[in-house]
Amino acid sequence: MCEFIFDVLKVEDLKINFPYKVGVHQSCHGLRGLKLGVSSELVTTRYSKVHSLLKKAEGIELINLDREDECCGFGGTFSIFEPDISVKMGKERVLDHERNGAEIRDLSGGAKPSTHFTETFHDEGDIDMYEAMKAYIEIGFDGPMRPDHVPVMATEIEDPKMRGGYTTLGGLFATGYIKGLAESVAKNGSKA
Repeated sequence: MCEFIFDVLKVEDLKINFPYKVGVHQSCHGLRGLKLGVSSELVTTRYSKVHSLLKKAEGIELINLDREDECCGFGGTFSIFEPDISVKMGKERVLDHERNGAEIRDLSGGAKPSTHFTETFHDEGDIDMYEAMKAYIEIGFDGPMRPDHVPVMATEIEDPKMRGGYTTLGGLFATGYIKGLAESVAKNGSKA
């Protein structure tokens, strides 16, 4: 989505006020696969489409992380075959955000510093998803959306071959929620 907004739509003004300190973890796939920026191991001019896009939001303060593009431990099959190491790496990414004063995280956790965190459904997190959907519509976004990293539903049996965060029922719930948000914003008008 970042590449589409940055390279195709070429949005210059996000038309949103987001007065928070935000830490950005540059994912391995985003940097090395999608080329949304340059990873720290390369000796070249640094750039980040994610940072450039976020800086267009009024009031945002992007904080520097200690290790902004270090692997989170979740990609590919690593989290399946090395779950203990994967969890430790993920917790370190969360602690990096906390150490540096980030105010926004798309997960829920225990007391600071977080020693336990979980994926949250779109309607349970701290982010006002209705307002986020309004912002997408107000900038003219009409591309595809899909949920990413959802929790396991209570009645769902986890398939050990499936990577965590990509369960069928959880994904269906999240897809329906996103669709419902989009319809609600459309019916109420994007300026509601």
